[in-house]
Amino acid sequence: MNFSSSDACKYIKGDPGVGKTSVVQMFTSDGREFPKNYNMTFGVDLYLKRYTVPESKNIVEMLIYDCAGLDIYVDYLQQCWDRVDGAVLVYDVTAPVTLQSVGDWASLAGPAGHTPPAAVLANKTDLSHRRIVTAEAGQLAAEKLGLRHFEASAKEHTGVTEVFGWLARQLHTGWSTTGVRPSYNSLHKSVLRSSLSNSSLK
Repeated sequence: MNFSSSDACKYIKGDPGVGKTSVVQMFTSDGREFPKNYNMTFGVDLYLKRYTVPESKNIVEMLIYDCAGLDIYVDYLQQCWDRVDGAVLVYDVTAPVTLQSVGDWASLAGPAGHTPPAAVLANKTDLSHRRIVTAEAGQLAAEKLGLRHFEASAKEHTGVTEVFGWLARQLHTGWSTTGVRPSYNSLHKSVLRSSLSNSSLK
């Protein structure tokens, strides 16, 4: 069986409290590490996940930046976004204002002329009794941005692998078609090297 590996930098963005870190941690731990306490992300947390594309058995190595949702970090975070290969924009189905912010986060997904594959992710669907944003409203908002819409519950580990798997397949298909594969730039490499002792790297 032939395995090949390609690397890609992906970013997960959204307002504070929508569950970005929970989504990433559940994906990178295969559902084993749901955070029991809420700790706000400051700046960027880095995760590494190797995902096997089922249709090809090739491996996409994802360097995932979990970005803080506070406005004060936007200028700092844009230093990391010079070459984003993909993005997941997260909102909370119990908080309509977080869906309204998705468009702003989408505008930061990449520099002018570079449109990476991206998805809008509705999180906290397990809170059905508190849900305000319907699946239809989320789908419509994503369509207006030209993006794919997914629903998930990080707590129940449903829909999480699907959104990252879709993104990995989009990237893999693009690489297979063009023959051009992304590589970590110098900033990504330096961040990765400095984070090798981080227990979040899987």
